[in-house]
Amino acid sequence: MDRVIRIIALMLFLSFIIVGCGEKKKETFSHVPEKIEMIQKGLVQPISARTFIDSINGMADINLYFLHDPTNIEPVSLPPVPGMVEVSMGDMFYVAETLDTKKPLFLISLYGSDSKRMCDETASRGIDSYFLVGGTYQLSKEMNEKGWKFIPRPAHPHR
Repeated sequence: MDRVIRIIALMLFLSFIIVGCGEKKKETFSHVPEKIEMIQKGLVQPISARTFIDSINGMADINLYFLHDPTNIEPVSLPPVPGMVEVSMGDMFYVAETLDTKKPLFLISLYGSDSKRMCDETASRGIDSYFLVGGTYQLSKEMNEKGWKFIPRPAHPHR
C-alpha cells in the first residue's frame, strides 16, 4: 500500500510539473522604455534690422515671408525685400506645413508681434524661426536713418 501511495504522489507531482511548464508566465508590470524620445522643437529668436539686412544681402538660403494682416487698413510701407513672399497670417499655418525644415524661417510683420507669435507656432514643426524686432516699421526707420539698402538678388532659375 505504501508503494501505491508513492506512485500516486509521483504521478501527481509529474502532472503538476507538466501542466506548470505549459503555462506562460503573466507579467504583472508594464515595460518602461529606457529612453523617451522628445519631439525636437525649433529655435525661435528675435533678429535686429541690421542682422536681417545682412542675412538677405549675404544671400542666405532661407524661407522669407511677410505676414499680411487682412484686417489692417493702414498702408504698408515695406521696402522691397529680395526673395520675400507676402502671405496672410491665416494662410501661414498652411504654408508652414510645406516648408523645408532644414532652412530657417524669417517672418516679418508690421510691428513684430505677429511674426513672433507665428514663429512660436511653427517651432513645433522643428523649424528654426526668426522674427524681425519692431517689424517693418523698425526696418524702414533704420534703413532710412542709416542709409542701409538691400542688394538685388539675381533671378533664381527655378522660380
